[in-house]
Amino acid sequence: MARSALAGIVMLALFIVPLATDGQQNRVYSVGVLLQGGSYSPAVDGLRDGLRELGLEEGKQLVLDVRDAKGDLKAVEAAARSLEAEKVDLIYSVTTSVTLAAKRATKRVPIVFFASTDPVALGFIETFRKPGGRLTGIHSQFTDLTAKRLELLKEMVPSLRRVVTFYSPDNPPLSSPSRSRAMQPAGSR
Repeated sequence: MARSALAGIVMLALFIVPLATDGQQNRVYSVGVLLQGGSYSPAVDGLRDGLRELGLEEGKQLVLDVRDAKGDLKAVEAAARSLEAEKVDLIYSVTTSVTLAAKRATKRVPIVFFASTDPVALGFIETFRKPGGRLTGIHSQFTDLTAKRLELLKEMVPSLRRVVTFYSPDNPPLSSPSRSRAMQPAGSR
């Protein structure tokens, strides 16, 4: 999570630092932060620490308006609409599901994301070289490693016959083809 927060900080800095140096040094920029909740909440502390390391002080150059949806993606959409109506300068979204909800719910505000799935495949950006549109950010290969993780688990526990996982089928990263293949019994692939 620390690496993702750091990457998010860099992306926010790329947006905010040029704005703060273009003759509007007294302006305080508003950044909406959308979280799914749970284990992602520490990302806000990392974001604040990283921005501070870059010389951006909360309250002086920017204000973070953190909205924790506590796992409710409908609440994420409502929060994103609210942030856009309040005219935040940008939204920082943590997780693929939150980014999808924020994109659906807004029309104008730029979104900087941390996603765990290919942003091109999800339509967040056009290409890595030229993202286009109003979304930009980074992604990890979290879901791309599902098959490898299961393979390692089978090597560690050779007698393993079943693995139970809990996920929402509405969550695109967890419904990916690589995950579906990984979850099939070895003999049926």
